Amino acid sequence: MTENTTYPIVVAIPCYNERENHPRLIPEVLAADERISVIVIDDNSPDGTGDVADAIAAGNARVDVIHRPAKLGLGTAYRDAMVKAAAGDCRLFITMNADFSHGPEYLPVMIERADEYDVVIASRYVPGGGTENWGLRRKIISTMGALAVGTVLGLRKIKDPMGGFRCYSMRIIRQFGPERIVSRGFAFQGEMLFRFRRAGAAMVEVPIIFRDRTAGKSKIGAGEAIGLLRTLIKLRLGI
Repeated sequence: MTENTTYPIVVAIPCYNERENHPRLIPEVLAADERISVIVIDDNSPDGTGDVADAIAAGNARVDVIHRPAKLGLGTAYRDAMVKAAAGDCRLFITMNADFSHGPEYLPVMIERADEYDVVIASRYVPGGGTENWGLRRKIISTMGALAVGTVLGLRKIKDPMGGFRCYSMRIIRQFGPERIVSRGFAFQGEMLFRFRRAGAAMVEVPIIFRDRTAGKSKIGAGEAIGLLRTLIKLRLGI
């Protein structure tokens, strides 16, 4: 891909040790819409994920790779990809996991709804949505996280405010400037809704079934919850 993307829809996929998933995931994402390009953000994965992504990009002009020196956080990964996309002709910016928990089959409906809304959230908690292979502990943590985000940021109407599968209007991202994003980790999800709400954005949730990863290991740690609450409070207080 050229330095400034010419594709109107950018799908950003941060990754760390996901070499098993990219050979199947990236083609499925590209097949969802001919206007899509993919930016892979690799944090120096020791399993060679970056090399796999580079090989795919070498054979497809719709794939680009950002290499970073270490694990620098989900929020900064998306921020780096947004800065790159903002420099080109991107109209929609989509965030998704690399582990197939976010099914590429949902991309067409998300893109379609983006004609009417500034943020389209692929939601586990609206009618028709749900999760597969989740234990009770994970469900409780997810529910409490959603409640915390909704309460602290005043987003109680959003059922799944921590869902990471989203389609954003690049017009609004350019308005507030992606370089202003402060979240390093999973607090990014709440910060984006906060910034979009402050910009008067229209938001909608569409149902998805969130499937537990099919390969690799989860990167979510206990420290993410602490970082999430700290960032949300700072955003709400304007610190």
